[in-house]
Amino acid sequence: MFLNRRDILPKYMIGYLVYGIVFRVADLIFVHSVSRLAISNQFSEAVISSVVAGAIWIPYFLKSTRVKETFIVPYPSYNYSYEKHRHEELPNG
Repeated sequence: MFLNRRDILPKYMIGYLVYGIVFRVADLIFVHSVSRLAISNQFSEAVISSVVAGAIWIPYFLKSTRVKETFIVPYPSYNYSYEKHRHEELPNG
């Protein structure tokens, strides 16, 4: 998707970043509720880094003119290569 400059890539990246934040926060809550032990610094740093990365990259993908100008190729409503090969295989009768 990135190399093809598809217009859906920014949406997928935002979804990926949000998923990472939600997953790490939910994991933190789950581990804390199950184990009742102190959370390690490494675990807390992973959550914080996910939140910071999301706080930087999500607004960038939403507001950047560079992103809007780069990812402009619309996602096709059908698979061009599949349709092309399918018509080539049909008999001419």
